[in-house]
Amino acid sequence: MAPRPFALVGFVLLQAGCVLTRQDLAERRDTGEVQVALVKVTAGTFTMGSGAGDDDEPLHEVTLTWDYWLGRHEVTKGEYSFTAGHERNDAAAVPMATSWHEAATFANECSLRDGFALCYVCDSEVCDEDDSYSTPQACSGYRLPTEAEWEYAARAGESWTYAGSNDVDAVAWYIGNNPGTDPLPVETKAPNAWGLHDMSGNVYEWTADGYEQDISARTLDPWVSTSTGERKGRVVRSGSYTADAEHVRVANRFWVDPQGDGVPIYGLRLARTDL
Repeated sequence: MAPRPFALVGFVLLQAGCVLTRQDLAERRDTGEVQVALVKVTAGTFTMGSGAGDDDEPLHEVTLTWDYWLGRHEVTKGEYSFTAGHERNDAAAVPMATSWHEAATFANECSLRDGFALCYVCDSEVCDEDDSYSTPQACSGYRLPTEAEWEYAARAGESWTYAGSNDVDAVAWYIGNNPGTDPLPVETKAPNAWGLHDMSGNVYEWTADGYEQDISARTLDPWVSTSTGERKGRVVRSGSYTADAEHVRVANRFWVDPQGDGVPIYGLRLARTDL
């Protein structure tokens, strides 16, 4: 069952509260505050994986039972630094590079500002999911999407190789078209059918999942905890401006140490369950 077409339901305001209504947006349009649109994704069933011979991309049917919101684009440097209390940088429309722990801390900060539950427990510079929730989706606050939520939204009810097209150049910044050595401003490539930009390429995006090679048995609201996964790293999706076309496919999976690997090519896209 494909979900209904995307609906732009709110805005993330990264200064004094994260969600804005349409009326709020009209009142604050000229205030200089940072606003990031969220797209509502309706629960449904889809085919996850590629069946292209990759051992960790098995074709299998997955059902998501939670509606959720997902950032229309990757969190930018300007949005990230403004939320952290630094001076706004209007030129910084490129994705912010973070570790997994920094991404979780950022999500908590947005939840704190909006009065939602914190989805992560952070001790100094190390974070983990709050284990009082059975799954990430059960938390009402801002969080990272699960791997299945990410792929479901990237596919947007279609079967393209990349997020929104079979033409990689139309929807992705990757090594074949990146004009320099840095990520590109968000929303400068075409979106997918649900209005989500940069789901293929630009920077890898952290997910909530630990890595497990064969996920074909995980079919209902799947999530791989790092305590049960085969790796202690976290799965990243999307590919990056340094990746080839093979690695910006919507089915491509990759895992990285949550501290990162010293290369600034990992970023985040906020999610929140529509509870």
